[in-house]
Amino acid sequence: MNENAAEHDLSLLLDVLRPLSAQYGLHGEVVDIDGALIYQAPWLGDGDVTGVFIVTDPAYSQVQAYLTLPCRVGANGGRKAMDFVVRSGFGLRFGALEFDEDEGSLRVRTDAETTPEELAQSIPRLFERALELARKVSPPWQAICGRTEKASEEGHALRRYGF
Repeated sequence: MNENAAEHDLSLLLDVLRPLSAQYGLHGEVVDIDGALIYQAPWLGDGDVTGVFIVTDPAYSQVQAYLTLPCRVGANGGRKAMDFVVRSGFGLRFGALEFDEDEGSLRVRTDAETTPEELAQSIPRLFERALELARKVSPPWQAICGRTEKASEEGHALRRYGF
């Protein structure tokens, strides 16, 4: 990719991310890793999500939105966490749950094929879908991690998933 194309691609992505960042109070940065543009931002003050990553390929033909969930499950909770991810992730119409067994962390992913012309609609839609899924699974996930304040608020969610 030549330098002018890279500048154009970055400006296109930033134009899409500005209103989204302002709406949710996100203060992130865009980095280029092996040609992929990645927007990364911590999400401070949100009880269900701790971080946001939006990844695009150089041609903007693929976009992924990742939201990281708070807390990590300890080594003794790995089996329960994996069961939760399988049960909660089964049959999702949009998105996926990604569990990092080594770290004990969970994130939500949504993705889509797109074009540069569709980017302004694709990224906010992917983000909203990821956020909806994250808000659904975060309370029971936090209960599995042992966070009692979320567990007491949303204890019924664990029972719904069979825990």
